[in-house]
Formats: sequence, C-alpha cells, structure tokens
Amino acid sequence: MENRSKQGKKIYHSVLLRESYRKDGKVRKRTIANLSSCKPEEIAAIKLALAHKDNLSELGSLDESVGLEEGLAVGAGLSLSLACDLTIAGKTAVMNMGYRRIGLTPDGGASFFLPRLVGMKRFNELYFLSRNIAMEEAQRIGLVNTVVDESQIEEKLRAIIDDIKALPVATTLKAKELVNLSLWQGLGTHLDKERRYVSEFASEAVFQERLGQLYKKK
Repeated sequence: MENRSKQGKKIYHSVLLRESYRKDGKVRKRTIANLSSCKPEEIAAIKLALAHKDNLSELGSLDESVGLEEGLAVGAGLSLSLACDLTIAGKTAVMNMGYRRIGLTPDGGASFFLPRLVGMKRFNELYFLSRNIAMEEAQRIGLVNTVVDESQIEEKLRAIIDDIKALPVATTLKAKELVNLSLWQGLGTHLDKERRYVSEFASEAVFQERLGQLYKKK
C-alpha cells in the first residue's frame, strides 16, 4: 500500500506491506513491514514474490533469475536472493535474516534454501544470532556469486545477462529444471508451512511490539 501525506510544504511518501486477518469476527489490517526506504527495484522484487505468493515455487522456474544486492538485504530481501540462480552484490551490501528480531520464523523460502546452501549449523547461527553478513563472507559461504564495487554492478549484471542470452535457451531451461528437481522437491509443501507459522506468530503481541521498536529506531 502506497500513501502520500502532506505536512506544510513537504509531501511524504510511504510504502507499507499490509495484510488482512480476521479477529473477533471482524476483518482487520496490520502492517507487516515498512518499505518506504526500499529502492524501486527492491519493491518490484517483493511485488514479484507477492504475485506468486500462492505458489512461491514458481519463482524457481522463471526465465529471469539473476539477483542484484545493494544496500541492506534483510528478511524477505534475503529470501528472494536465495531463490535466484545467480546473485551479484555490491561490496558494501549487508545481509541479515532479521526474522528472529521481530519474533517471526523464516519466510519466503529462507528455511528451505539457506540450510541447503550453508548447512544446518550455519543456518542456525544466522537465524538464532541474527547477525549481519558482509559480502566477503556471503561469497565465501555461497550466498552470492559475484561481489563488485557498486559502480561496476550494472556493467557486471549486463555482461552476465548477455552471456546467458548467448546460450541455447532450451538447454539452459532444461538444465535449470533438472537442478530444481534434484534440490527443491517438496518446496511447495515447505512454503505452505512457512506461511502458516509466520501468520500465527504475526498475530502475537511480541511481533507488534518488536515491529514498533524497529520503526522507532528508523
């Protein structure tokens, strides 16, 4: 949901991620995240995930699956990058699971993709401790493929896309299908369980309290 408000001569633009839920027989709305500080491309990525929210496993079969990380990738932003075939990151970018800090279980496939990439022990560390991950470490443990200076990101992204487009499309898609079948069996069922747990914990007072604290810090 996008809002515009005017105070004096200033116009404020806010982008909020909200969901509807039923309580005491009434339909209510609650804010899940404040996306106002997100870049347009980050909001576009979130909208893409929402468009496939009933079957997030479809994201793994999309033709275009090159992720770009700039700034801070927290929670759903990290989850989306994990689902990409390739991820390019700027040197100053930072990743963080973030969910535990606001009293939620992982969402967006994070609890499915991340343990398969880094192993159970490292997953537990990143979720329980909710610490920042610098790009040097992210590349070392397999969260991103390429790390470049921010000024070189667009050039590198274009070069990779051109390389991919130069390959036979049919064989590339079939190779991707084979990898998906070997690694992501059961993804749909797992995503359903993730959504159910997040929905349950999002209705708890601790989530609203920690979310409010997060907004105050901003």
